[in-house]
Amino acid sequence: STSKAQKEKMMTEFRSFTNAIPADASRICKKAGYRLEVAFELFYNDSMAQSNAERSVHSRTKAITESYEKILNLQFNEYQDPDEPGKMDMNGLMKYLEGLKLTPEDPKVLCLFYRYTFEFGRDEGQKSLALSTAIPLWELVLPIAPGLDHKVFKTEYLEWWFDLLRSRNKSISRDTWNLFLDFVIQLEDRFENYDEMAAWPSLIDDYVTIAREKLENQGMDCLFLKGNN
Repeated sequence: STSKAQKEKMMTEFRSFTNAIPADASRICKKAGYRLEVAFELFYNDSMAQSNAERSVHSRTKAITESYEKILNLQFNEYQDPDEPGKMDMNGLMKYLEGLKLTPEDPKVLCLFYRYTFEFGRDEGQKSLALSTAIPLWELVLPIAPGLDHKVFKTEYLEWWFDLLRSRNKSISRDTWNLFLDFVIQLEDRFENYDEMAAWPSLIDDYVTIAREKLENQGMDCLFLKGNN
């Protein structure tokens, strides 16, 4: 028979995967005979348990978010631009992060920092980021991005991206801005793992096509040089 400790361990694991509330977890695990795979199957066929789990997660997330917002707003007020209340310049941003004992290099803050730069650089009343602003901001943020292998995403790759943007001469949407960081972090050597069927912005699709052509041409040039030596 299953011991009390084993049952509790199984229920803890079950809740960590499903976010089920305690009452539903107890009911489902007992019905499943404390077999984890059976419990999962029962949970995903129990619309009420799933609904309870979603409400519980939403409630906890909302409480945590509100708590963090209060703390962050107090910190923001301390470092906001005195000449433009409600705004923060880059110097203020760095002090703000220091006050939170965070740095842009910290993976916990990079995503927030990266997304903030879009809001920081966007002209008032505009939904997109001007290209003349986006390029310097990418040059600022990407070199410090944790998880970004600079041996894979090389400097020349970034220049190819900028060349494409300059040729199109269009502002950068929030979607393109946010997803470009995900793209460069996930990238494997020579863009081999890029999935054209995934939901990437069309601009990134075009970029990968161009980059692959450039890499192929570089390879042909190398073969030509070797053949003439």
